[in-house]
Amino acid sequence: MKALKLTKPEGNNAYEKYRKVLSLDKNNKKAKQGIQSVANKYVQFAYSAIESNRFERARYYLSKATQVSPGSPNTLKARISLQAKMENHRKKMMSRQADSRDNREESPSERIKRILGGS
Repeated sequence: MKALKLTKPEGNNAYEKYRKVLSLDKNNKKAKQGIQSVANKYVQFAYSAIESNRFERARYYLSKATQVSPGSPNTLKARISLQAKMENHRKKMMSRQADSRDNREESPSERIKRILGGS
């Protein structure tokens, strides 16, 4: 996992190796922990993307984490964080647009229309 071959390339990645060990020994603690480590690494990548407002990238990483470890509480928390950050970002953008409309200067033609009553 040190080379960050988490789920790629196919046939030579950490996730597949841990799965192979589990197919031979379904109770292998190191393999179970390894799979969770792979998922957690994707969650870390997602948080980094969330902080950078790279929401599509964060979704990608969370999708990978879910594929590796479905139902992981860490992934669920990160999804909630992503949704909150996206909503906050959306509200900020809407506020900026409203401020921009309120603060824009009236053009000469708009001023004339206003003075003449829209005619």
